[in-house]
Amino acid sequence: MAFAEDFTEFFDTDDFAINATIAGSVVSGILDEAFIEVAGIEGVHPTFACANADVQGVGHGASVAIGSTTYHVIGIQVDGTGMVELVLEDQS
Repeated sequence: MAFAEDFTEFFDTDDFAINATIAGSVVSGILDEAFIEVAGIEGVHPTFACANADVQGVGHGASVAIGSTTYHVIGIQVDGTGMVELVLEDQS
């Protein structure tokens, strides 16, 4: 029997999670905008962690709307536990 994790409590929007619209579907997850510096250039590195099952079929270039900001997926980091981190690029 395959192990299936229920991420409902982890991605509860009453706590840390927020809703994003990804490829036309509402997905709960956690947005992180970590500070980065590369070769003296500073910026943020937005990522959206969510259940992998919620974003099956989402590929590079997919549109992600969070609040009033629109992002495109530029990376997909599957962690093997049922979660995925979508690396985003701000399109505003």
